[in-house]
Amino acid sequence: WTTGTVALGGRWMGLIGSNIFGREALAEFRVNAAQDMGDHRGKTGVGFLANPGYTQTVRGAKVGTTALQIGAGLSVPVGPQGPVFINGNADFRDGANSVNGSVGYRYDF
Repeated sequence: WTTGTVALGGRWMGLIGSNIFGREALAEFRVNAAQDMGDHRGKTGVGFLANPGYTQTVRGAKVGTTALQIGAGLSVPVGPQGPVFINGNADFRDGANSVNGSVGYRYDF
């Protein structure tokens, strides 16, 4: 089986905050509805390379195949070489949710 994901969503991106930051920052908001397709059995046979005749079945979590994905980001220029950025994403589905984020400095050369 092969697997894949189809997603449909939207993204808003615009300049904001010239009064707060003293310069305009780039903000972004994202929303997607995603559908996973293909093999979603959640189990496989695993074994040791040294003994390929010995395998065991391992079962993974049963998670939903439909997800709501949301995200947001902010990028503030702090000098001629680049901006400071903050970015966050969340994925919500039946049986499993995830949230992640990052903060950093992007150096342009």
